[in-house]
Amino acid sequence: MFAWIDEEIKKFPNLDNDLPTKRELVFITKIFPAIKNTDDFLKNKSVIFDYLNLTVSLQLKEVLKTNLLKEKKAKIKHNDDGTYNSSEIQNGINDPVYSGKVYNASFEANYICREIFNDPGINLDLNDNVNAIRHAAWNMLSVSKIAQASLNKWKALQKAEVLITSHEYRDIPFSLEVKDMSTGTMDAYNNLVGRTYCYNTIGQTWFGNANNIPSYDKIKAAVKNFSIVTVSATDQNAIYNLSTPSLNTLNLLGIANEAYDYGNNTISQKLVRF
Repeated sequence: MFAWIDEEIKKFPNLDNDLPTKRELVFITKIFPAIKNTDDFLKNKSVIFDYLNLTVSLQLKEVLKTNLLKEKKAKIKHNDDGTYNSSEIQNGINDPVYSGKVYNASFEANYICREIFNDPGINLDLNDNVNAIRHAAWNMLSVSKIAQASLNKWKALQKAEVLITSHEYRDIPFSLEVKDMSTGTMDAYNNLVGRTYCYNTIGQTWFGNANNIPSYDKIKAAVKNFSIVTVSATDQNAIYNLSTPSLNTLNLLGIANEAYDYGNNTISQKLVRF
């Protein structure tokens, strides 16, 4: 799915760059006549990004749906087998450019783990320190990439939250995917820490554009210095390698003292707030 999105995005100006080329500015001016120079571009980059996202979404809807049905990926399985759940598919169709940023960030998070632990073949899927760093880095990179392209730090935080959380869902029952409660809580919390840290790091100009957006290297250095704990702590930048979810952690996730179903190992979607 994301390969198709990347192909469509290549037809448009590269908003990852700080400034458009002359050719890209001409392209943008044809769509938005009021945008005549780079200052206009920067002030309206968030709007341009959303236009690109909507345009690609409209172009891809039928193509994506057709291909997904052909490959029987509409019959959702768990993410581990290489398919996507229905929430990911719908988000990919509705917000393809945002989804592409999150998707590419996941690969860079893997690279960060391999570099930090100096092991190209390291197992990224165990519920250990490596996985804790991977989830935090993935969220940090996602916020950074969206903020860089849209210059909107709030939208970067919001979209990263929705898109990455959807990755944790199962379809039946529609819930957070948790092989056991500690795994689901660990991933959700580390996602939260990464997103929030990056959001708080990004600055803003006087007219609201994001600036001082952390680069790949800065994110790698930051996540490398995160403390990794196995019990709840007061350090807001601590990431978790949990054996059991604590009450403090659940409070931070906004799900403590609510319907908490150990029997089905699920957390109802409507109760998840992070």
